[in-house]
Amino acid sequence: MKYLFKVLIVAFFSKLSSVNGQTAIWTKADSLLFYSDAMLTCTVPKFREAAAEKFKPLLLEYLNAVKPSDDNLNFENRIAVIQPSNQDFTLYSWQYQSQENEWKYEAVIRWRSGRITELTREIRDYNRIRMEVFGESNWYGAMYYFILPILENTKNEYTLFGFAQDQQDYKYKIIETITVEDEKLTFGKPIYRISDDQGGTDKFFRQVIPYSKESNCVVEFNEAENEIQYDHIATITDNFTPANKILKIPDGSYESLSWTGTFWKHDPHLKIEPLNQAPRTKPVLGNDNKDILGRDLKKK
Repeated sequence: MKYLFKVLIVAFFSKLSSVNGQTAIWTKADSLLFYSDAMLTCTVPKFREAAAEKFKPLLLEYLNAVKPSDDNLNFENRIAVIQPSNQDFTLYSWQYQSQENEWKYEAVIRWRSGRITELTREIRDYNRIRMEVFGESNWYGAMYYFILPILENTKNEYTLFGFAQDQQDYKYKIIETITVEDEKLTFGKPIYRISDDQGGTDKFFRQVIPYSKESNCVVEFNEAENEIQYDHIATITDNFTPANKILKIPDGSYESLSWTGTFWKHDPHLKIEPLNQAPRTKPVLGNDNKDILGRDLKKK
């Protein structure tokens, strides 16, 4: 299998190839696009993992060779690329499924200066990361697909929307605050005041929304209201399965986080019109009919 993959790569990336009688040169950018596509769409697990192993070092080589101002490479949703309005940094993050069907997460930051930072993942239970601060060397692992406009009264702080999934048939939307100091990144800040079932309020470092792989959870930012709006997830029992599987699915109601100027205030009972669908509809695993966030396109 490994030999066959190498043969395919060599054949695809011959330095010079004839296209309509003309000579075409494959660049590093072309190679990056190929590997980013292969690690998501190859149906053979070994091929996906082999492509992922090639992608990261090639991305680092590319980012070190090209100035931020000259970088116009468009990954076309193969990986998530976000940048704040002040252009202080660009965050590249991606996921792929390993041979053992585990979801792997990688991320790289290029700063305005051109310096590169690689994030090192420490595998964690996503249900237990609300109360912790993480750094570049013990990052929990996610794909960040949206960055909010810079908010009032924030200094070197940015709010991100992230996505992750685990081997327990759950997916997660993550609302994360990062702090940047001297090109160092910190994940998490205790500015999320989340209401509990008893009517009290707890401080969290981020909001994590778990939901079943069979469902979807939409998270949006309402800029006019300075408000993050998202589906409320209900827990139900699927009586049509032999084991009475527990499902976490949207129940048609909504929650919100409103920016007060110093913290995010939680409203567990927001009354709004139905949210629009989240962006990104490119496949994650080719013939599996999934988008970049791993959702089943047939069950949206």
